[in-house]
Amino acid sequence: MSVGNHKRVCFRGGSADDDEYDIHEIQAKLKELKQTGSTLLVTGTVGERTTAYASSNLFGGPEASPPRKRVLALTDGSRAQTGAHFQETGLQTESRNWVTDLQEQERSIPATASPNLPALERKPNSLTALQTELQNAIDWFARDDLEPAELRVGIDSLSYLLDEYSFAEVERLVASISASVKVDNGMSHFIYQRDPDENRETIENLMAYCDAEIQLRKRNGNPAEQRWRIPDVGTTGWTRL
Repeated sequence: MSVGNHKRVCFRGGSADDDEYDIHEIQAKLKELKQTGSTLLVTGTVGERTTAYASSNLFGGPEASPPRKRVLALTDGSRAQTGAHFQETGLQTESRNWVTDLQEQERSIPATASPNLPALERKPNSLTALQTELQNAIDWFARDDLEPAELRVGIDSLSYLLDEYSFAEVERLVASISASVKVDNGMSHFIYQRDPDENRETIENLMAYCDAEIQLRKRNGNPAEQRWRIPDVGTTGWTRL
């Protein structure tokens, strides 16, 4: 997790001229979250490629040690988008990546997990099926002793789910998966492709289960940018994604 090289940040609700905090406080908090487990909410209307790239950063790269165990749920896309979410693909990663396509009710999972799982079935409430599938993936990877931040779980995206289901139903999913991932000191992230200002009430309600918000933006043809907002700690300046 990186927040750029800004030396000072603005406290939530403040401005650059009043409540300022040193970036080291943000970095210390992020380090703590990486050790104890965290849930991140990724917001902003920047397009699928940009959000997938941000997701790939949160899933971790090929240099990570130990290699990350990744669980990805695609709610309104297809498994063809998997490569955009992962910085490494191929045979060497098949034992570490678990991908579920909610629309097609299909999965791509480690071969050794297949014999122990029932086939995915179309169900009237596929949100319940998704929660069960994610929990199965978490439980399967958790059979081994996982190091902090080794388990990474992502859902792309909550935007689609909130269009299809009630907020209460989606809220239960976020709360359940967030808690399960943190049991193993893992990191989960949820993509919500909506404007942070126009959808602040929904975001704040979701933040009840999240440790930080990563806001994304892309303006005037310039490269995408990000900033981190950690409640009760601070908000970074904008940096290139």
